[in-house]
Amino acid sequence: MANKFHYGNGYNSMNSIAIIWSIDDVRDQLEILNEDMPEKVDLELTDDDCMDVLQRVVDNHDANYGVSWENLYQGIQYCFEDEINELKQNTLFQGDKDITEEQKEILTELFKPRI
Repeated sequence: MANKFHYGNGYNSMNSIAIIWSIDDVRDQLEILNEDMPEKVDLELTDDDCMDVLQRVVDNHDANYGVSWENLYQGIQYCFEDEINELKQNTLFQGDKDITEEQKEILTELFKPRI
């Protein structure tokens, strides 16, 4: 083995393996999420936001199944649910200059996430 990688806490490439997920992987899934949404949301995340998603994934993953692309996708949706819903509403109301405030309130209530 040419290079010895140190993972911390005494772990290295000579006695263990590490599978790395990065903020770039989160951004790849973010791009897919933005394209998948019928409302054409355009969510943007900072490096810190991406790390929040990765932390959520590592804190909640099932070691029997590991971490997958779907976990990152779902992590984005979980961590930024409010922002995504706001972007959906903004997209919904774009171009509807003739819509009344009362109609906006009704539509907002209809598209509010249910618990």
